[in-house]
Amino acid sequence: MNLRKMIVAIVITLIMTVSLTGLVYGDAYIPTPVGSDYAADYDVIVDASDGGVNLRYGPGTGYDKVLNNMIPNGEILHVTWVKSDSRGLDWGATTYNGSDGWICLTEVTEYTGPSPEEIAAAEKAEAEKKAAEEKAAAEKAEAEKKAAEEKAAAEKAEAEKKAAEEKAAAEKAEAEKKAAEEKAAAEKAEAEKKAAEEKAAAEKKAAEEEAARKAAVTPMILFVIALVIIAIIAAALVLIKKKQ
Repeated sequence: MNLRKMIVAIVITLIMTVSLTGLVYGDAYIPTPVGSDYAADYDVIVDASDGGVNLRYGPGTGYDKVLNNMIPNGEILHVTWVKSDSRGLDWGATTYNGSDGWICLTEVTEYTGPSPEEIAAAEKAEAEKKAAEEKAAAEKAEAEKKAAEEKAAAEKAEAEKKAAEEKAAAEKAEAEKKAAEEKAAAEKAEAEKKAAEEKAAAEKKAAEEEAARKAAVTPMILFVIALVIIAIIAAALVLIKKKQ
């Protein structure tokens, strides 16, 4: 009787020792195969042969399912408590999509990668990085667009300025040409007028000189005519006297 009690006591002690010590992986406890009932803090990934694991209200298949569908393979879950069922299977307390329950730990494997929180943080950081890159790209595109618009506006203003200057220069040249032509025409008209006046003056002078010459010649002619007449009369008188 005492031997039996001693054997039972030894077995219980061994079970409790294994349960309390277990294996430690980092900060997470690895569940023990028999008589488990302890707090845990590690992650597992669903890796079931039938594609997923059920989330139940308690540690055992006798408890109802919390969710209609299984948690699919590949999902990462955080185990906070480990407890064995009547068959010695370990179940882990976890939360999935806001629902609390228990999963059979034989359908999962320990996950030593980043936690869901870390994955979420990494995804958030990646999303923020992508958003920042997109924002930077948009700002760059906007800046390039603005620079292009400013360049186009500057080129347009420069072209308009150049066109205005060319137009002003052309108008100035045209005005100067017109002024030169008008000046040349005025000078020509003035020269022609002067020439006409000089010609008229010369013609007038010539006429006056001709008139003066004629005026000087006429009395002489009359005097000569008078002498001729006197001579003729004298000759006639001489003839008449001779005939008498």
